[in-house]
Amino acid sequence: MAYGSKQKQARLYRGQIPSPGRPTVAWREDRVRFWSAVARGVKTEDACVEARVSGPVGFRWFRHAGGVSPRFAVQCVGSVPDVRRA
Repeated sequence: MAYGSKQKQARLYRGQIPSPGRPTVAWREDRVRFWSAVARGVKTEDACVEARVSGPVGFRWFRHAGGVSPRFAVQCVGSVPDVRRA
C-alpha cells in the first residue's frame, strides 16, 4: 500500500500502537467481586470500591451487561408474557 510523504511522516511520528493483550486473571476476579456485590444489592459505586476498580470501569461493565449480571441474564431469556392493553 502506497502512502504519501505526509502520511509516512505521521506514521513514523506516531509509531506503533501497543496492543493491550489478553486481560489478566485478576480482571476476571474483579468482575466476579463486582457482580457479587451488585447481586447483594450494593450500589454500583460501592460495588466498584469493593471490587477495587474505578467507577467508570464498573459503570461500563454494568452498561455492557444491560444492568443485569451476565450470569443471571441467561435465566431471564425466554418467553415474555403477552400483555395487551384493552
